[in-house]
Amino acid sequence: MKVYRYIYTGLLTTLLIGWGCLLTACTDHNDINMERPDEPHPEEPVGESLRVASLTRGTGDTDDAVDPMKGEYVHLFLLAQGETTPSSGTVLYKGKDDTSTGTDITWDTPLYVKPGKDYEVFGFMPAGEATGTTAPGIEISGSTLTMTINGLNAVSKKDVCVVIGANTVGESITPGVFNYHAPENTEIGYGVDLLADHLYASAKFQFKVHTEYDKLRTIKLKKVVMKLNTESTKLARVNATVTMTKGATTGSPITSVVLEQPETGDAFVEQEIFSDNTGEKPGYALEVEKTKDISVYFAPAYKGDLVMVSTYDVYDKHGNKTREDCTAENNLNNILNVSSVTRGAQMVIPLMVRPTYVYVLSEPDWDYDYPSVGTE
Repeated sequence: MKVYRYIYTGLLTTLLIGWGCLLTACTDHNDINMERPDEPHPEEPVGESLRVASLTRGTGDTDDAVDPMKGEYVHLFLLAQGETTPSSGTVLYKGKDDTSTGTDITWDTPLYVKPGKDYEVFGFMPAGEATGTTAPGIEISGSTLTMTINGLNAVSKKDVCVVIGANTVGESITPGVFNYHAPENTEIGYGVDLLADHLYASAKFQFKVHTEYDKLRTIKLKKVVMKLNTESTKLARVNATVTMTKGATTGSPITSVVLEQPETGDAFVEQEIFSDNTGEKPGYALEVEKTKDISVYFAPAYKGDLVMVSTYDVYDKHGNKTREDCTAENNLNNILNVSSVTRGAQMVIPLMVRPTYVYVLSEPDWDYDYPSVGTE
């Protein structure tokens, strides 16, 4: 099943080389509950803790060896059948290979389900990307469900998604099926399968080094950041309003997605999307045949404002550093600012690192055995 349409566009771009370089009180012992002195005795159990059993974006992430969503936190809303106010919490997706029954709750009301009850499940991820959201962030009117996600980072190295489907463990995940039935007896825990849909567009940069240049020099990529061009007045955050059809059973339940900026907010600063700056000789050595893939996710309205800045060191083939903290700046307006770059779209952008003619002339080739000019 494929929920999203991806747009793969190979756009050959040349990366020009530049440089710059967390009292107990005394009491009569007869008042102490000797069974569990530290815990209350509720009239009924809270329930069983919920965990995310599987999580997919419907983009071919079915290989157990490839689980890119592993380690991500998902903010979930649980609406029990017959109730009008959802509970909410944040659950860590531990990966398809994890069989533990526990769950990691980081804030809000812990997510518990009661065996034998039905729940509707909604949510978004990664949870940490929404800095301004106050739970529950859900409004329900008839069959219409509106989820608000405030304070999203407008540009991120995380894939910002909304949860649009859920089902019981072991069954197929279908867009629009929100129902989760908490089993009455289970040995593997209370797990829910989730299906997510992209809120942002993305660009995947594929860095390589030119064959001829690789014969003389090694480029070690240390950092890549995104910034806005000097003409842009956009802010660092956006708010998302996602409208869905409650109880939909076929197709995507999403009827509209609105991404907009608040009237005031934080100014945009550089957003780091890659860093390799540790060790004696930091950086990722770019190769001729194998690409270094780095992705950035952004609200589509930013597609005409993005500038990519890469920082790297240059070494000769003997391991000597010839230049340090060089930078190369690429304005992406002419690549990303096209009608096809909408929510869920992905641009694939090859980047060939090659020297400019001026660079070649400005630095001698230390590997070359120059003729002797004179000896003593």
